[in-house]
Amino acid sequence: MRIQCVGLALACLLLPSPLVVGSSPETNSSETYAVYSAILSPPPLSHEDRSAKYAITDTTATAEFFGDGLCIPQNYKPESFAQIKSEYEKRKNIPVPLKRAFTLRKPYIFLTFQQTLQFHYHAYKGVDDVLTLSDVYFDRSKTLAIVYVWAFCGPICALGGWHILEKAPNGHWHEIFQGTCGSAMS
Repeated sequence: MRIQCVGLALACLLLPSPLVVGSSPETNSSETYAVYSAILSPPPLSHEDRSAKYAITDTTATAEFFGDGLCIPQNYKPESFAQIKSEYEKRKNIPVPLKRAFTLRKPYIFLTFQQTLQFHYHAYKGVDDVLTLSDVYFDRSKTLAIVYVWAFCGPICALGGWHILEKAPNGHWHEIFQGTCGSAMS
């Protein structure tokens, strides 16, 4: 779906609140950062990736930001997605601080909530986008995961959506589905 944005104010209203943060074993696991690293190598953007480095919001977004609902494919591993939905319902409104545990193709910086609200790519040399992530939600076997990624590059330039990844037998995560219920601005 394509939408037009009247300015940064809309994005500011949708970003997670920095006031209440939480943690769980899921949000700080090595599997969580393996999923983040897989989906951000390269990140899903609304344009060609020209950044010398990435800027990532230092706290996960909550359901207020990405909408209260998962975007999942029909009839694909229904039991696994029921487990993911259960995890999502438990943790969807708890922002979590991120750690410097990403393995990306380019260097990255963390931006605080306030810096994200004031993001303007000219202020950060070599950065074209700020990436905001949801928590990663897993099935019980930790072989299927879903994460929301929002890439913001300006008042009328952004791309957001759900990404489903599956763990291959070799232990690497790969994307199998990008939710069509995400949005883009350009």
